[in-house]
Amino acid sequence: MKARTLIILLILGITFVGCKSAKRLAMEGRYDQAFDRALSALRRQPNNAENIEILKLSFANANERNLSRINQLQAGNAANRWMEIADLYGALQNRHNNMAQILPFLPNHVQSSVRTFDYSSQLANARNRAADYNFDRGIALLKMNSKARAREAVGFFRQAQRFDPSDPEIARMINEATFLGTNHVLYVVNNFTTFPLPFDFMNRMSQIPNHFALSSSWVRYYTSPENIDFDFVVELNFESINVIPNRTDTRTSTHTKTIEGDWVNEYDRRGNVKTDANGNPIRRRQTQQIRCDVMVTTQTSSIFINARLNYIHGRTNRVVRSIPISLEQPFFHQFVSFRGDRRAVDNQVLSRLPRSERAMPFPSPMDLVQMSRERMAEMVVTALRNNDRIIRNSD
Repeated sequence: MKARTLIILLILGITFVGCKSAKRLAMEGRYDQAFDRALSALRRQPNNAENIEILKLSFANANERNLSRINQLQAGNAANRWMEIADLYGALQNRHNNMAQILPFLPNHVQSSVRTFDYSSQLANARNRAADYNFDRGIALLKMNSKARAREAVGFFRQAQRFDPSDPEIARMINEATFLGTNHVLYVVNNFTTFPLPFDFMNRMSQIPNHFALSSSWVRYYTSPENIDFDFVVELNFESINVIPNRTDTRTSTHTKTIEGDWVNEYDRRGNVKTDANGNPIRRRQTQQIRCDVMVTTQTSSIFINARLNYIHGRTNRVVRSIPISLEQPFFHQFVSFRGDRRAVDNQVLSRLPRSERAMPFPSPMDLVQMSRERMAEMVVTALRNNDRIIRNSD
């Protein structure tokens, strides 16, 4: 059959680009692709003899290959053989459906020379066997009472669903295996300081897993207790807040400059205005020394927030990792004031001075905590993501 196929294909003329591709695919033994390419071409030109011949030959050879492989698999006793058998029967059924659709549009002699076959019963049987095999493997893995095995079970249940998508029991077992394979984490925030942390700050810290989408495959965070046995409890504990007192420092610099003033007449010893040869008054520019004191005032205060992330194993109640998190939230403000004539200050000096000329009210420690909210949240998120493997790899 293969030798006959190659001879026929070699003597066929090349008149259509699609035919060239189909013929080349058939010569390479890629019968499924050749069949699909010829089928597509015949839908546009149903009387093209070259495409018809390639369609028939690819159809026969692809079917022969699939059936031969099915016989080989059925002769063996591999437990997972029904998965491949189901896929092969699916390919056969799909190919025969396509051929049955195109045949009425092909010449009569072609219709009489091609036989199609309904493999739906064989396909249904193989799919049921494949679904049963994967379902049983999933159940066996779940009985091992291991998260790693439960995750493997999800893969088998999904394979079972691929072959039997309408079975509600398979869908239920996918959900159950997913739940059993997932590490469930209760995330809580505690304030162990003597400082009354603001509500908005605590709410932001408490909702970090939700706001930053920390839950992922096999790790799920909860921000409130539920009726489940948690695998881990992650505590964000605020342990201390140190307040640095408000401080104001002023630095003064003095600037002087000689500037030119108004034009004035020159006088002789008798008090008369001096004149030049033309009788015009002789005038000169006055100079004067000016001075300005520049005072740059710096306002500072800060708080230090010290917290700790504790990873507590749910079954043993043992802290398996403790991660310190510390943050300084500073307040810094500078303003400038002038005493004297600003003209004494060079532009280069002025450009380096603070723009503000007013003091700011010092923030309260509560305000500083609020100002630190997003930075603290980012630090906690980074710590949680960097240590995700502690939870993910736990069985």
